[in-house]
Amino acid sequence: MHHTYSIVKFIQPYPMRHKYTNPLLIKTIPFNDINDTYLKYFVELLQIGYIKNDTILYTMQQKNMRAYMTGHNGPALVSYYCNPIYKSIHNGPAVQVDLEPEPIGCIASYPVILRINNTTSVPLNYITFYSAKQEKVLHELIATHDYNARKTLYSNASLIKVASSVNTGSKPLLQFTTKTYQIPRFLYKVKEIVQIYKQNWAFALDLLDYATIKIDVGAIRARIDAEEWFVYAFVQRGEPMALYFIENAHMLYETNNAKTLRLVASINNGLTIDKFNAGFQDCLRRIVKSNLDYKLVTLDCVGDNATIVLGQPLEQHANSYYLINYNMDELSHAIVVI
Repeated sequence: MHHTYSIVKFIQPYPMRHKYTNPLLIKTIPFNDINDTYLKYFVELLQIGYIKNDTILYTMQQKNMRAYMTGHNGPALVSYYCNPIYKSIHNGPAVQVDLEPEPIGCIASYPVILRINNTTSVPLNYITFYSAKQEKVLHELIATHDYNARKTLYSNASLIKVASSVNTGSKPLLQFTTKTYQIPRFLYKVKEIVQIYKQNWAFALDLLDYATIKIDVGAIRARIDAEEWFVYAFVQRGEPMALYFIENAHMLYETNNAKTLRLVASINNGLTIDKFNAGFQDCLRRIVKSNLDYKLVTLDCVGDNATIVLGQPLEQHANSYYLINYNMDELSHAIVVI
């Protein structure tokens, strides 16, 4: 991350090992090489520790994970931390280190693009889906995975999202509030809303250039095809005026058995705030109509998401995006489609 007290790591063209990298116990592989057993381990670790809230069940399954890690234009990677097994060699002083088969920590990344001032595109490894049974293990997972991801030569830098309450000693790229709302019982119906499928994909392409940080088009299509993402356009006279990217958050609130949607990103291309909000409500109405279990929606208040209001939020907390091994000024406004 951009530590103000450690400038050297931001001028290094190649990844560097340091006290938190642990190549002995942490192994990184392309997601395409993962077998069913280790994908199962991965998902089970996420279900246990990805959401730090005892009242929320994280319901990610193997097929969901595959949808998020496919379709990218660069390396999608996973790492595992396994405890060591020390074995004496021929009963002598020399020791062989093997690894326990079941990991106690996991992490993943996939490629995204950061656009700066509409002129420069910076490839990044977006680090996500991390879970560990110990805090020390998590630190080593992040450091080692970043080190290994940068060795692929796709990018020399990474991006990670963490709660702002975590003391990183770093300068964030983007700070924002994440809000959770009850989905209103009565929602606007807007005739101009069109769901995006393969047949009308051009509507989405027209506005994706406004995104500051985004995944590749192929990755978006993979998530739509797997019904992980619901993408809608607000179309007036044949022109897309807004886009809404909504996902199944795989979060189940146990107190009221409420499934949760998440507004990943939204792009407003000239609508009034009232029309833009009404369009989002109609997107929710269409999704809830086919699945009444969706009762909550969460959103990061970044970019045009910040203009979305659904009444009084049930909860809110601060989050941040941080860059690792790349230095730039903090963003005040960004559309993040990842």
